[in-house]
Amino acid sequence: MLFRSESRPWLLPLLQDGIAEDSLLYFHGAILPLAQMVESTHYRLMSEGAEADAANAFALYSQLWQLFPSFCRECVDLEKALPFLEEVLKEKLEGGDLIRLHVCAGLMILLTEATERGLKGGIFNSMANSLFPVLFDLIYDEATSPSHQLSLLSVTAALVPVCDGSVSLATFRRILKRLISYFPKAEFPSLGESQRCASLAVAAAFVPELGEESLSQLMEVVGALAKNPHISIPCEKRILRLLHVILTEHPNFFTLDVVRRNWLAYLVHVPGTNSTTSASSKKWKLRCIAALLNSPIIDWEQLIQDSPSLLSLLALEATLSLKENNARARNAALDCLRALCNVAIGNSYVLVSTLAAGLASATPYMTSATVQALAFVLSLSGTHALEEEQFALLLSAILPLADSESVEIVKSVFAFARVVVHVLSLPELLAILPSLLTHLFATATHAKSKLRHSVAVLLERLIRKCGEDPVSDAIPPAYIK
Repeated sequence: MLFRSESRPWLLPLLQDGIAEDSLLYFHGAILPLAQMVESTHYRLMSEGAEADAANAFALYSQLWQLFPSFCRECVDLEKALPFLEEVLKEKLEGGDLIRLHVCAGLMILLTEATERGLKGGIFNSMANSLFPVLFDLIYDEATSPSHQLSLLSVTAALVPVCDGSVSLATFRRILKRLISYFPKAEFPSLGESQRCASLAVAAAFVPELGEESLSQLMEVVGALAKNPHISIPCEKRILRLLHVILTEHPNFFTLDVVRRNWLAYLVHVPGTNSTTSASSKKWKLRCIAALLNSPIIDWEQLIQDSPSLLSLLALEATLSLKENNARARNAALDCLRALCNVAIGNSYVLVSTLAAGLASATPYMTSATVQALAFVLSLSGTHALEEEQFALLLSAILPLADSESVEIVKSVFAFARVVVHVLSLPELLAILPSLLTHLFATATHAKSKLRHSVAVLLERLIRKCGEDPVSDAIPPAYIK
């Protein structure tokens, strides 16, 4: 029999939520021997052919290990207990079954709390030297499932901040060698794909701890990888995420020369405008561009003067991404446009005129995206950034689009009109009110039924700002019932 009559294994799931601020040494001395006994029973039953009892034994064994994360939560004897558990944890990580996930969950709790308490070095150096080789072998192993690989990457990232710099640097150099050894080849471009992605993900975890020399080595290797014509989209996404981490953690590393020579050209010309590129890649690309644009040490005005097409390319990429289905990609596009507005302070008309070139597009997709981008830029900079004639030209280019056959374009024009109502002062709004309402009421017949709510919202805002009489007088007589 697996259980004696007085056994109460049903208590184990209840204990998971009830354990906190407990002793890891108790887990090592009481729970672990019991788990080892049940594991031996499981293998004995398997050898005897009693598969049902063996499955029950493994379920109990798994429940015992599920207590490990609970014991790790606010444990009172971390530094004393960890040396005793090190070899056991290493063995279970190599095991390859569900126990690995329980161990990873517990280690994440331990390492996160250690980082919050400012613990570093000492026992964690010993733990890192023991676990890093195992973690890397498992991460690079193609037999490791994606869910296990993600958990192992999380543990690796959490282990880095609690190690001394010497341990991190030595381990980082090993990762760099692996990354170089997994460069894609023309004859076998997909060979080593998961290993490349894993190397980039692990390297990103080490970025906060790296000095300038190590960062330069990393950027040199990653730059060569980024230029490889056989790189895949998942690997490209990992490069962009790594670049974003570097930009966030080491903003002063990117001097003007480095940006111009290597990474700005890559970000502009990376296949982000390709329709086959994932929204996630576009998101990270735009986040990187926004981080570069917000860098305090880069003279963007001089850079744009040296490369006049640069502003157009950046604006085009952000504008197109406003139409992405992925909400995070759209938010990244807005962040990029916001950063472009900050760069163009004092010369907003250049940015507006660059964006307005998209109004001549033959596709509703590009035209509506351009109107959305102009509305967002206008909401940020206001009309004071444009001269009166420039703003009049902008209105004369956008308002007639309300008569378009594309509902997508008409909706974007109404969104632009709401921004105009918000940013204009009362005298300025009263001056353009007749023209504004004439164009908006002249929408194509097929679009009227779909835009009733938009018309109602716009009229409500106009009445609230201008008063009922001026708005009534400005409505074309043909549309008054």
